[in-house]
Amino acid sequence: MSQWSGRTQTCLWGAAVAVSAVPATAGLVASLLGVKAKGYAVDIAFPLDKCGGLLHQTIPGYVQLNARPYLLVVPAFLVWLVTRRRAVGWTLVAILGPVALVQPVLFGYDVARWGRTCVDLWLQLFPGWQIAWWTWHLVLVGLILASVYRPGVRAVRVVSGALAMGMVLGVAGDQEPPRVVMASPDDCDKGRPVLPQDSGTLVPTMKRLSERERRLAYICSVRGYPEKRLFRRYPAPEHPLSDAVLLHQGRRACRGENPLPPAELGRRGVHWPSFKEMAYLCPETAAIRLREQERRRAALTAEYEREQARARAYCKRTEPKGPEPVTEASEVASGGESSSYFVGAGGGAFHGDGLVEAAGGSATVITGTQGDFCLTVRAYRKAPPLALEGWDRVAEVGFESPDGRSTVGSVWGPMEMPVVTVAGPGRYRLRVYVRGRDEPETFSPEMPAERHLLVVFPGRSKERKVFKNEEE
Repeated sequence: MSQWSGRTQTCLWGAAVAVSAVPATAGLVASLLGVKAKGYAVDIAFPLDKCGGLLHQTIPGYVQLNARPYLLVVPAFLVWLVTRRRAVGWTLVAILGPVALVQPVLFGYDVARWGRTCVDLWLQLFPGWQIAWWTWHLVLVGLILASVYRPGVRAVRVVSGALAMGMVLGVAGDQEPPRVVMASPDDCDKGRPVLPQDSGTLVPTMKRLSERERRLAYICSVRGYPEKRLFRRYPAPEHPLSDAVLLHQGRRACRGENPLPPAELGRRGVHWPSFKEMAYLCPETAAIRLREQERRRAALTAEYEREQARARAYCKRTEPKGPEPVTEASEVASGGESSSYFVGAGGGAFHGDGLVEAAGGSATVITGTQGDFCLTVRAYRKAPPLALEGWDRVAEVGFESPDGRSTVGSVWGPMEMPVVTVAGPGRYRLRVYVRGRDEPETFSPEMPAERHLLVVFPGRSKERKVFKNEEE
């Protein structure tokens, strides 16, 4: 049996020790630099009862040796340094060889037997890293083997022939590919079953569907069909995930596992299932989670309504004094993203002094906040006296109300305010009183710091007037 020189064997053993410690060394360096590793759950539930080779990776001791081969390599190297016996290396090869070959062999078996579905399952997160991991194990075993045995031409031929024969036998697997659930996007054009909006009717609705209907509806939903085809918002991915992998991810979601990285899923043209989409695969679990979500939403809504009621009472209690109007209302309003609201048909272009501008049948008012402010509206049949005390800005514009039904609204829709054009169709004047626009923004549950008073009365003038501006 051919053998290397003692110096070459020592170098090969040293290289094997160094290679075995690469992952541990990298992890130690990362921890010293403050880099936190991200863990991902390992799933052993397989779609459509396929890719069973992935299941056989939980043998006791295998996971430890697969991740930390240095636990054996380092002691074996020390023993070899003392004894210089090749039996040490052969024993180590006999232990680590199967450990290194388990995953590549099972991967090859699954792919040969079931096709692309298993490729996605084995490599769906980080294909390059998984292949590099297998290669690293084989290099480690190869270094140890080379340190005790220098192969001749005959050995190379035997190993090559065995590998080639194994590949041929693997390709000849007698299992048919898995049945396709969604043959093409056209399958989704027939329409998905409409999911109930409440958790109480979720389970009965799903039980009326066949298993295939539910699977198809689920796959169409997480792939975004038929809406994706209708609006063409996203390009088709070059390497879409198979039906089986999508069902597999759905079952993972049903078990409560954390979502996969959104960027990776988006690149593959899918998204992690919502609670309602999970109902296609696990209606009972989805109903439980949906009920929890409904309870949380109801609690948040109730708390928000209580806070709004307190703020509304504050605005009502502190509303400014003035002549008795025909109609009056106070409300907590929000500036929103546009920091504005309007009186009449809707907001228009703004070219004014930064407070109010009229255009046709509407007038737009600019707030100093995107948060909450107190808004009081008063409508009169004739112009009330001008009162400037206590206000930072006062301005007046004219607008037209063709139907006499003008109200106050925002980009989100009408506010809960009465009709302000109490004299019917015609032209009106809108007088805007404002204070606190330079105060810090307030949001619920804080009480509003900014206050607006709108005074609306009939008037034919289109002239824009500024009575007071202390903000300049």
